[in-house]
Amino acid sequence: MRRRLEQQADRIEAVLASHRIPARVLGGVVTPRLVRFQITTALGVKLNRVAQLSEESALSLGAPSARVTRQGGALVVEVPLAEAQPVRLRRLVGRLPAGSVPAVAAVLGVDAEGTPLLLRLPSPDVTHVLVAGTTGSGKTALVRAMVLSLAHYNRQSAVQLVLVDPKGRGLGPLAGLPHLVRPVAVGVEAGVAALGWLVEEMERRDREGIRRPALVVAVDELADLLMVGRKAAEEALVRLAQRGREAGIHLVCCTQKPSAALVSSALKANFPVRAVGRVASADDARVAAGIAGTGAEKLLGRGDFLLVARGEVIRFQAAYVAEEELGGWTAALQAGVGAKPGLGSPPGPVPVLGGAAWDAGSR
Repeated sequence: MRRRLEQQADRIEAVLASHRIPARVLGGVVTPRLVRFQITTALGVKLNRVAQLSEESALSLGAPSARVTRQGGALVVEVPLAEAQPVRLRRLVGRLPAGSVPAVAAVLGVDAEGTPLLLRLPSPDVTHVLVAGTTGSGKTALVRAMVLSLAHYNRQSAVQLVLVDPKGRGLGPLAGLPHLVRPVAVGVEAGVAALGWLVEEMERRDREGIRRPALVVAVDELADLLMVGRKAAEEALVRLAQRGREAGIHLVCCTQKPSAALVSSALKANFPVRAVGRVASADDARVAAGIAGTGAEKLLGRGDFLLVARGEVIRFQAAYVAEEELGGWTAALQAGVGAKPGLGSPPGPVPVLGGAAWDAGSR
């Protein structure tokens, strides 16, 4: 492995040198899906000059793609591994004790350094999450992992769930979770009815000053729900997005393409956090992320995501639960095998998973 990494580093340096960009690869990190080469360049070299050579770099490495980003004071070239390794949710929760996970925090996966990435929904900077990406990007798998991790780390007295599945394929396998306050809403009509109930529940909580337990609403295929449910679905979602946080209600919605024609600006404006998977073009990436220049069109699919929050972009590999494992997860949670909640305690140190550092200093 080390020899191959050194050969790739030499090729990256050669490509840059051929375009009169003095640079040196300092080392990198090997993650489950890609290698992140850290590069130092001469003072004054602009990022876009290196980024314009991403395709040429990929060609020299025999890779399908390469992505150039800035991390602090260094440039990073991300190159896919020939054999990707899935990030199993079971392994992650096995290495994350309950005391290290805050209440109502969902496990997303591991970041580019291999460190587990958590998202605490009640945080003012989070509240609601929009998951976007094309077919095969891993949207539904990510939402499943978030829902299962919430159920694993939180008692029903801390978190309750509402699942809306317009097509009846994505969230249906989670129907046995004990945290559900109503059956999985399968189909658009049932989905609209569930949203109407949630608006009523939100108003009741507002009147009575109730914020607990947290009520997490996961919606698969948001565009289908909006296209068929039309005005009733959109009005309910906008009201929940605008006022839900005060009542302890949080939305996690996924869609293939959050364009203005499908998802209104009034709705998108209330999703401060975006998880963006592979998209078809730079324009789609800008619409999905809410900011330009993320490079989401160059993601690898199958769980390769960008987390966009407060103008910052974090690349991560989403946690994964195989179809055949879902029944075991729900059965274990029904039996009360899941971990106890973190009870809002601050997270302690978390282990580094899947991120082997590589130092090129001796090259």
